[in-house]
Amino acid sequence: MKDHSVEDMLAVRRQRGLAVRDLTDAPAQRADEPSVAVPSPGGWLRRLLLQFAIVIAVGLALLVMPSLYSCREWATGMLTSNSYARCVGQSTAVTIASLDQQVQTLAFGFRR
Repeated sequence: MKDHSVEDMLAVRRQRGLAVRDLTDAPAQRADEPSVAVPSPGGWLRRLLLQFAIVIAVGLALLVMPSLYSCREWATGMLTSNSYARCVGQSTAVTIASLDQQVQTLAFGFRR
């Protein structure tokens, strides 16, 4: 094996050029390109919580909206809003119970 000095190895590397990406601040950046902001350390947590809130809101809307529309047609012409609220509550409870039964059937199979 041939012994090489450090200067010889550095000279060979300089001849090859850059093999890695330059991560230094580049002053030659174009003026029309927007600069990328560095996100805050807790930003990922806020985005995650926001995404969970959106998924929960959409899920609740999918559970409640059919009840609202079916009870709205049923309660046309009624004077009291208490019966409409009761209808929505009962219809939503039935929908949730049906969904729970379907999930249990999928998870545990048919048990009769």
